Amino acid sequence: MTGELEVGDPEDLTHLHEAARRVARLPAAERLAYVRADRWIGYTGATRVITRLEELLTWPAKQRMPNLLLIGPTNNGTSMIVEKFRRTHPPISPPWGCSAPGRVGSGRRGAGGECAARRRPPGRSRPAGRRTRPGSGPGRAWR
Repeated sequence: MTGELEVGDPEDLTHLHEAARRVARLPAAERLAYVRADRWIGYTGATRVITRLEELLTWPAKQRMPNLLLIGPTNNGTSMIVEKFRRTHPPISPPWGCSAPGRVGSGRRGAGGECAARRRPPGRSRPAGRRTRPGSGPGRAWR
């Protein structure tokens, strides 16, 4: 042994899977972007959670809807599970043009799910019929 490492032909990528070869042939900036991008790894627990979220999404409407609390240690994939589900099911705007962040209520028609902008007259900061106590602050309402 001479102590020197023998380097193979840098163009010989036959030891890599075809998908990895395609990435390896990209320019350096594109390879970095590819490596740094989020990846979905569908391990058993994550797949089970996604299946449960799908069930909850299609659950028939009723007074007390079921829910799911997803908790786990840091760097265990909980945020990626939620992101995967969000990407699979993008928000749908109702026909009157309001987006999800402005909604009030459960989001179902007839259950208070109208758009907040549609329920409030222009210039009103809170729904009609609610008053605030003097000195109670903007977020504390009483009837």
